[in-house]
Amino acid sequence: MSDINDLLENKSGIAIDLDETLSWTIYYWMLEAQKIFGNPENLTPEAMARKYRYTGNVPYWEGQEFNKWRMGKILCNETQRNLPPIKGSIKGLNNLNKIIPIATYLSCRPQAVIKGTKDWLKANNYPDAPITLRPSSVKKQDEQKWKAKKLESLYPDIVGIVDDNPNFIKAVSSDFKGVIFLYDRQKSLNTNLNIISCKDWDTVVRKAKEYFRK
Repeated sequence: MSDINDLLENKSGIAIDLDETLSWTIYYWMLEAQKIFGNPENLTPEAMARKYRYTGNVPYWEGQEFNKWRMGKILCNETQRNLPPIKGSIKGLNNLNKIIPIATYLSCRPQAVIKGTKDWLKANNYPDAPITLRPSSVKKQDEQKWKAKKLESLYPDIVGIVDDNPNFIKAVSSDFKGVIFLYDRQKSLNTNLNIISCKDWDTVVRKAKEYFRK
Protein backbone atom coordinates (compact mmCIF):
# COMPACT_ATOMS: atom_id res chain seq x y z
CA MET A 1 0.00 0.00 0.00
CA SER A 2 1.28 3.42 -0.97
CA ASP A 3 2.60 6.05 1.41
CA ILE A 4 0.10 8.70 2.49
CA ASN A 5 2.38 11.58 1.50
CA ASP A 6 2.72 10.22 -2.05
CA LEU A 7 -1.06 10.02 -2.40
CA LEU A 8 -1.66 13.51 -1.06
CA GLU A 9 0.99 15.10 -3.29
CA ASN A 10 -1.43 15.45 -6.19
CA LYS A 11 -4.93 15.22 -4.72
CA SER A 12 -6.87 15.41 -1.48
CA GLY A 13 -8.84 12.61 0.11
CA ILE A 14 -10.73 11.35 3.14
CA ALA A 15 -9.77 9.15 6.10
CA ILE A 16 -11.67 6.00 7.07
CA ASP A 17 -12.01 4.40 10.49
CA LEU A 18 -11.82 0.60 10.75
CA ASP A 19 -13.51 -0.97 13.78
CA GLU A 20 -17.33 -0.75 13.71
CA THR A 21 -17.10 1.35 10.55
CA LEU A 22 -15.68 -1.24 8.14
CA SER A 23 -15.21 -4.30 10.37
CA TRP A 24 -17.88 -5.69 12.70
CA THR A 25 -15.25 -6.13 15.37
CA ILE A 26 -17.52 -6.16 18.41
CA TYR A 27 -19.66 -8.97 16.97
CA TYR A 28 -16.60 -11.17 16.49
CA TRP A 29 -15.28 -10.38 19.97
CA MET A 30 -18.64 -11.09 21.62
CA LEU A 31 -18.94 -14.37 19.72
CA GLU A 32 -15.47 -15.55 20.74
CA ALA A 33 -15.76 -14.38 24.37
CA GLN A 34 -19.08 -16.20 24.80
CA LYS A 35 -17.37 -19.48 23.91
CA ILE A 36 -14.69 -19.00 26.55
CA PHE A 37 -16.25 -16.96 29.36
CA GLY A 38 -19.90 -17.93 29.16
CA ASN A 39 -23.23 -16.40 28.21
CA PRO A 40 -25.59 -16.65 31.22
CA GLU A 41 -28.10 -14.26 29.61
CA ASN A 42 -28.28 -16.45 26.48
CA LEU A 43 -27.83 -13.40 24.28
CA THR A 44 -26.85 -13.60 20.65
CA PRO A 45 -23.58 -11.79 19.83
CA GLU A 46 -25.66 -9.09 18.10
CA ALA A 47 -27.88 -8.58 21.15
CA MET A 48 -24.91 -8.56 23.49
CA ALA A 49 -23.16 -5.96 21.32
CA ARG A 50 -26.27 -3.75 21.37
CA LYS A 51 -26.65 -4.08 25.13
CA TYR A 52 -23.05 -3.65 26.26
CA ARG A 53 -21.29 -2.08 23.21
CA TYR A 54 -17.85 -3.30 24.40
CA THR A 55 -16.62 -6.57 25.94
CA GLY A 56 -15.23 -4.64 28.90
CA ASN A 57 -18.79 -3.60 29.83
CA VAL A 58 -20.10 -7.18 30.17
CA PRO A 59 -20.42 -7.57 33.97
CA TYR A 60 -19.66 -11.30 34.15
CA TRP A 61 -16.52 -11.05 32.00
CA GLU A 62 -13.83 -9.70 34.26
CA GLY A 63 -10.67 -10.63 36.07
CA GLN A 64 -7.09 -11.34 35.10
CA GLU A 65 -7.88 -14.20 32.72
CA PHE A 66 -10.38 -12.16 30.72
CA ASN A 67 -8.13 -9.09 30.59
CA LYS A 68 -5.24 -11.23 29.36
CA TRP A 69 -7.45 -12.72 26.65
CA ARG A 70 -8.72 -9.30 25.56
CA MET A 71 -5.21 -7.87 25.32
CA GLY A 72 -4.16 -10.86 23.29
CA LYS A 73 -7.00 -10.19 20.85
CA ILE A 74 -6.05 -6.53 20.55
CA LEU A 75 -2.49 -7.49 19.58
CA CYS A 76 -3.38 -10.48 17.37
CA ASN A 77 -2.92 -10.17 13.61
CA GLU A 78 -4.93 -13.34 12.99
CA THR A 79 -7.89 -11.80 14.83
CA GLN A 80 -7.84 -8.86 12.41
CA ARG A 81 -7.89 -11.25 9.45
CA ASN A 82 -11.00 -13.02 10.78
CA LEU A 83 -13.21 -9.98 11.39
CA PRO A 84 -16.49 -9.86 9.45
CA PRO A 85 -17.06 -6.79 7.26
CA ILE A 86 -19.87 -4.41 8.14
CA LYS A 87 -22.85 -4.94 5.84
CA GLY A 88 -22.61 -2.67 2.82
CA SER A 89 -19.15 -1.37 3.69
CA ILE A 90 -17.23 -2.99 0.81
CA LYS A 91 -19.53 -1.70 -1.92
CA GLY A 92 -20.04 1.55 -0.04
CA LEU A 93 -16.36 2.36 0.41
CA ASN A 94 -15.53 1.55 -3.21
CA ASN A 95 -18.35 3.85 -4.30
CA LEU A 96 -17.12 6.56 -1.92
CA ASN A 97 -13.67 6.19 -3.46
CA LYS A 98 -15.16 7.27 -6.80
CA ILE A 99 -16.44 10.48 -5.19
CA ILE A 100 -13.34 11.33 -3.14
CA PRO A 101 -10.13 9.27 -2.84
CA ILE A 102 -9.63 7.15 0.24
CA ALA A 103 -6.46 8.80 1.56
CA THR A 104 -5.80 6.66 4.63
CA TYR A 105 -7.34 4.17 7.03
CA LEU A 106 -7.02 5.91 10.41
CA SER A 107 -7.56 3.71 13.46
CA CYS A 108 -6.71 3.40 17.15
CA ARG A 109 -5.64 -0.18 16.58
CA PRO A 110 -2.04 -0.70 17.73
CA GLN A 111 0.70 -0.59 15.13
CA ALA A 112 1.47 -4.22 16.00
CA VAL A 113 -1.51 -5.44 13.95
CA ILE A 114 -0.80 -3.57 10.74
CA LYS A 115 0.02 -6.80 8.86
CA GLY A 116 -3.29 -8.44 9.75
CA THR A 117 -5.12 -5.21 8.95
CA LYS A 118 -3.48 -4.96 5.52
CA ASP A 119 -4.34 -8.58 4.77
CA TRP A 120 -7.98 -8.06 5.80
CA LEU A 121 -8.44 -4.94 3.68
CA LYS A 122 -6.94 -6.66 0.64
CA ALA A 123 -8.89 -9.90 1.13
CA ASN A 124 -12.17 -8.00 1.30
CA ASN A 125 -11.43 -5.82 -1.74
CA TYR A 126 -11.42 -2.47 0.02
CA PRO A 127 -9.63 0.38 -1.80
CA ASP A 128 -5.84 0.42 -1.59
CA ALA A 129 -4.66 3.20 0.75
CA PRO A 130 -2.05 3.78 3.47
CA ILE A 131 -2.88 2.61 6.99
CA THR A 132 -2.29 4.87 10.00
CA LEU A 133 -2.42 3.00 13.33
CA ARG A 134 -1.69 4.02 16.92
CA PRO A 135 2.04 4.05 17.74
CA SER A 136 3.25 2.00 20.70
CA SER A 137 4.26 5.23 22.45
CA VAL A 138 0.58 6.27 22.74
CA LYS A 139 -1.24 4.77 25.73
CA LYS A 140 -4.65 3.21 25.11
CA GLN A 141 -6.40 5.78 27.34
CA ASP A 142 -5.03 8.51 25.05
CA GLU A 143 -5.89 6.81 21.76
CA GLN A 144 -8.85 9.03 20.80
CA LYS A 145 -6.86 12.19 21.49
CA TRP A 146 -4.03 10.85 19.34
CA LYS A 147 -6.40 9.99 16.52
CA ALA A 148 -8.09 13.39 16.64
CA LYS A 149 -4.77 15.25 16.56
CA LYS A 150 -3.58 13.08 13.69
CA LEU A 151 -6.67 13.90 11.65
CA GLU A 152 -6.35 17.60 12.42
CA SER A 153 -2.67 17.59 11.40
CA LEU A 154 -3.55 16.14 7.98
CA TYR A 155 -6.22 18.75 7.20
CA PRO A 156 -6.81 20.22 4.61
CA ASP A 157 -5.09 17.54 2.48
CA ILE A 158 -7.38 15.06 4.19
CA VAL A 159 -10.74 16.80 4.28
CA GLY A 160 -12.38 14.64 6.94
CA ILE A 161 -13.22 11.12 8.07
CA VAL A 162 -15.90 8.44 8.19
CA ASP A 163 -16.07 7.23 11.81
CA ASP A 164 -18.57 5.68 14.21
CA ASN A 165 -17.24 6.67 17.64
CA PRO A 166 -18.77 9.63 19.54
CA ASN A 167 -15.79 9.53 21.94
CA PHE A 168 -13.52 10.30 19.01
CA ILE A 169 -15.77 13.23 18.08
CA LYS A 170 -15.39 14.62 21.60
CA ALA A 171 -11.60 14.58 21.20
CA VAL A 172 -11.62 16.62 17.97
CA SER A 173 -10.88 20.33 18.43
CA SER A 174 -13.91 22.59 18.11
CA ASP A 175 -12.14 24.64 15.42
CA PHE A 176 -11.57 21.66 13.10
CA LYS A 177 -12.94 22.71 9.70
CA GLY A 178 -13.15 19.28 8.08
CA VAL A 179 -16.20 17.08 7.68
CA ILE A 180 -17.03 14.02 9.81
CA PHE A 181 -19.44 11.44 8.43
CA LEU A 182 -20.67 9.78 11.61
CA TYR A 183 -21.52 6.22 10.64
CA ASP A 184 -24.29 4.19 12.33
CA ARG A 185 -25.77 7.28 13.94
CA GLN A 186 -29.02 9.06 13.12
CA LYS A 187 -29.11 11.63 15.90
CA SER A 188 -27.07 14.83 15.72
CA LEU A 189 -24.44 15.48 18.37
CA ASN A 190 -24.32 18.69 20.38
CA THR A 191 -21.17 20.12 18.81
CA ASN A 192 -20.01 22.91 16.50
CA LEU A 193 -18.15 20.43 14.31
CA ASN A 194 -19.28 19.74 10.75
CA ILE A 195 -20.89 16.33 11.40
CA ILE A 196 -23.12 14.47 8.96
CA SER A 197 -24.96 11.58 10.62
CA CYS A 198 -25.38 8.45 8.50
CA LYS A 199 -27.43 5.40 9.46
CA ASP A 200 -25.71 3.05 6.97
CA TRP A 201 -23.19 2.94 4.14
CA ASP A 202 -25.73 3.81 1.47
CA THR A 203 -26.39 7.00 3.40
CA VAL A 204 -22.65 7.73 3.69
CA VAL A 205 -22.24 7.51 -0.08
CA ARG A 206 -25.37 9.54 -0.83
CA LYS A 207 -24.50 12.32 1.60
CA ALA A 208 -20.86 12.39 0.51
CA LYS A 209 -21.98 12.81 -3.10
CA GLU A 210 -24.18 15.72 -2.04
CA TYR A 211 -21.44 17.28 0.07
CA PHE A 212 -18.49 17.03 -2.31
CA ARG A 213 -20.37 17.80 -5.52
CA LYS A 214 -22.43 20.74 -4.33
